Amino acid sequence: MKGFAPVVFLLLAAAAAMALFLYWPAAAPSDSRSIAFEKSRLAGSLDQARVANDPVYARKFEMKLKDLDYLLAKAFIRENDPDAAIAVLQKLIRDEEAGSNGLARRRYRSWMDEARYYEALRQSNRLKRENAEAERADQRRGEILARAQAAKNEEQLEEGRSIRLVYGD
Repeated sequence: MKGFAPVVFLLLAAAAAMALFLYWPAAAPSDSRSIAFEKSRLAGSLDQARVANDPVYARKFEMKLKDLDYLLAKAFIRENDPDAAIAVLQKLIRDEEAGSNGLARRRYRSWMDEARYYEALRQSNRLKRENAEAERADQRRGEILARAQAAKNEEQLEEGRSIRLVYGD
């Protein structure tokens, strides 16, 4: 009987390790919860006095929050929750479009961010099996990529003009 004790102990240890590996992912928090927690933690660290006095800090903070929202939407897609992803992406798209209130022209990066949001929206709609909405998002993404290219060309021309002014060409 003493010869079987180490074998039984080894089998029990193997079964416990196997159960740990099988149930470990279920016990870990989901990506979306982790990202939402990180976003709420970051939003709580906002320094209102500095935002009022430092526009660079305010813009960087806003960009970090937008990036976390995008990561949250991608996590929802990975977790097969397209409705939550669509809600987050539509908010991001509205915010991006509202950021260009007609006073200044939009920069290349802004157009590319919006195109990225529409790509994720297309993925969400495909996951939800709404092909018409996915096609609409894909079409809108194509239009935005064309505008992004035009903005990039304009920005490159502006950079060239400023160089010509300095060097006299």
